[in-house]
Amino acid sequence: MAEFEIHLFNRWGLLVWHTTDIDDRWDGTHNGTPVPQEAYVYRWYMKDIHGKEWRGTGMVNLVR
Repeated sequence: MAEFEIHLFNRWGLLVWHTTDIDDRWDGTHNGTPVPQEAYVYRWYMKDIHGKEWRGTGMVNLVR
């Protein structure tokens, strides 16, 4: 993979987490503080080695 990026937002649109490392994982915190159990929206982007771009959005529910 040539490029990767993912953004995670809370229900008010605040950016909670971002990474460009496909192996990185969100630990359920924002600035080191655990975030509430609720739904979060993510937006991702990838570009493969041939230059083809992929984009998507989705939702994840955080449950502790």
